[in-house]
Amino acid sequence: DKNKIDATFIKEFVFLKRSPYFKFSVEIQSNSSVKLQNLMLYALPMIGPKPENQGNFRDYHHYTDQGKVEFAYAGGGGGFGCGGSTTSEKISKGPTDFFGSSSRFLILNMQPLFATRSASITPEQRNADTKQLLQAQALHVNMGDIIVEKSKPARFEFIGYMGPKFDENTFPNDDARKVMPDLGKFNKNHFSKSFDFGITEPIRDIIVSALTLLYKLIPNYGVGIILIALLLKLAFFPLNQKQAEAMKRMGELQPKIKELNEKYKNNPQEKQRRMMELYKVHKVNPVSGCLPMLIQLPVFIAMYSAFSDAYDLWKSPFIPGWIPDLSQPDHVFSLPATWPYVGGFAVHLLPVVMTLSQYFQTKLTPTSGDENQRKIMLLMPFMMLFLFYAMPSGVVLYWTVQNALSIL
Repeated sequence: DKNKIDATFIKEFVFLKRSPYFKFSVEIQSNSSVKLQNLMLYALPMIGPKPENQGNFRDYHHYTDQGKVEFAYAGGGGGFGCGGSTTSEKISKGPTDFFGSSSRFLILNMQPLFATRSASITPEQRNADTKQLLQAQALHVNMGDIIVEKSKPARFEFIGYMGPKFDENTFPNDDARKVMPDLGKFNKNHFSKSFDFGITEPIRDIIVSALTLLYKLIPNYGVGIILIALLLKLAFFPLNQKQAEAMKRMGELQPKIKELNEKYKNNPQEKQRRMMELYKVHKVNPVSGCLPMLIQLPVFIAMYSAFSDAYDLWKSPFIPGWIPDLSQPDHVFSLPATWPYVGGFAVHLLPVVMTLSQYFQTKLTPTSGDENQRKIMLLMPFMMLFLFYAMPSGVVLYWTVQNALSIL
């Protein structure tokens, strides 16, 4: 082929002994002058570890587009603040100066030391019938048009980080930068935003720090989760008491509210006026029962992130033989694979205990007096069983302890 050229590609990795940072370079050498248009670097598939179960967890790619960190989620998506999987190709509108991929616990970030043209995400492909993964989601970086000459090879250098999602690793330390000066250019802002812990990240970081501190006192993260559940229950006790009292007073007013609904069913304006008078006389605020729940919601979301994606909980045992890994569901046994339909089904005990505790708590909780609402509330724990069944045992343990404390 007259258009064929001889070229040599050289890849070089430089790792530091006591640092998760590294340097990577690609060099293209040629015996003749050649122009490469839209040179693409197949940058990253996904980073491990391979999940033992998908649950609500997600892997994602991230890259900068016009100075802003963007995300593309792979697989089934899920989790708080996650928009699900990427179904079409995504292309940045300008140079990409930071990119990488992430799993639950680990992250790989790379920063080019040269100007790129753009980045693109190609979505995963699955067999329409079997759902088997044919091609993983991947990230490509367009390095632009390159001229390679015999006396002048084309060289592209990157600095990067590969390791756990730890805030203390946000920027290379002095020793690392002394050995590898280019690390001083690493973008601290892009790095921290690439973690994607959601809008409740500041609360999450406080919870993880408290968990780490408790581990130094009692070296068992399961015990730490129980103590955090206790501390939060004490902190929110006044709010929860106000919520219970408000619901109780609303329940006491239900006969009068029902009477007003019947009497003024054809006059909604008058009914509303009479309702407000009734609330005022009895000093009841109909929305006060919801306010404590809304205040606690950001903490619950942060708690989910802290106990499901925290690197410290990965492979960390609570009760050996039952809960050997707080980042995974507990496992009692699996049904024989030879059984039809349910063969191989994993039986988890902790979500069942959580469901029973929540059901008992719901029966003790005051309601507004609406019988239909009460029936729905009693069904909620069993809906939670399906939601929590495949979740990490650390999350389920926290919720179970919260239920037990609420019952007490």
